[in-house]
Amino acid sequence: MIVAGHETTALTLFWMSMLLAKAPQWQTALAAEACNLDLSVEGAARSLPKLALTRAVVDETLRLYSPAFMTGRLAKRAYEICGTRISERSIVLIPYWLLHRNPRWWSNPNAFDPSRFLNGAEPDRFTYLPFGVGQHVCIGAQLALSEVTLAMARLLQQFTIAMTSDRPVLPVGTLSTRPDHAPTFVLKAR
Repeated sequence: MIVAGHETTALTLFWMSMLLAKAPQWQTALAAEACNLDLSVEGAARSLPKLALTRAVVDETLRLYSPAFMTGRLAKRAYEICGTRISERSIVLIPYWLLHRNPRWWSNPNAFDPSRFLNGAEPDRFTYLPFGVGQHVCIGAQLALSEVTLAMARLLQQFTIAMTSDRPVLPVGTLSTRPDHAPTFVLKAR
């Protein structure tokens, strides 16, 4: 469990850094949100609920680059899904990449738009599953969300994030959604 939590949280921070490096206006907004908050070990729990913009960026990052690339489930009975017959005991794969980019549920689905998670907006049930759902939901989801939100807020409180290259970072779907190469980031003091 420790390894799974470490890798998925690290991947979320990576993808979030990449998205923010390309969206300086969001970096500025997140830095302003975190500016006067106490994000120390002692103050982090009190500050976490005040990081709504940062949390929206986390949620949008998880939509675009879910740490788990896909999930599989065993069909308990015969089924028909979108005109395709599924036999009992078939393995059904659910690629989060496609689910989270389906234009039926997401306007401008390939765009980085954290505002879709602001002002109490919540996606329809079963259209946003970065931590799974039901009995298979990630037991570390709340910890991961808190860690990523606080880590990025603290980072942006002190630094701006930039990338040193324009070379696109492509996702590679394995068990997790990993980058095809390790780009270099530059942190500059605010």
